[in-house]
Amino acid sequence: MARALLNQGIEAEMGWDQLLHAPGDICTGKGDPYTVYGPFWKNWSKQEKAAPLAAPEGLEGLSETELAQAEQAGAGPLPFAQEFGFCLGTTIAFCYHRAKLQLSSSWSIFSANAAKLR
Repeated sequence: MARALLNQGIEAEMGWDQLLHAPGDICTGKGDPYTVYGPFWKNWSKQEKAAPLAAPEGLEGLSETELAQAEQAGAGPLPFAQEFGFCLGTTIAFCYHRAKLQLSSSWSIFSANAAKLR
């Protein structure tokens, strides 16, 4: 992505957006990865952390023309997490029950198909 942007003359900055340290930065004294969390945590806690970035200012939504262009290009609304099977705003018991029903249904289909093969 960064290369494509740079090829278009658009400045791009890369970084570990979901990590405070890149994988492999926090190692034992021998340079090996940690296998026990406690010593890892002690070492990680002592490492310098980058300061958080300031919140962006002056952001605006797309204009009507840009929205129309995006729709013509096939862009649509983002799907909800529930459409991917995530249980948001529900109890763990409900999610467990739903998963159990899905598994039970899948097992029934598998069993029926397996019986046909015998």
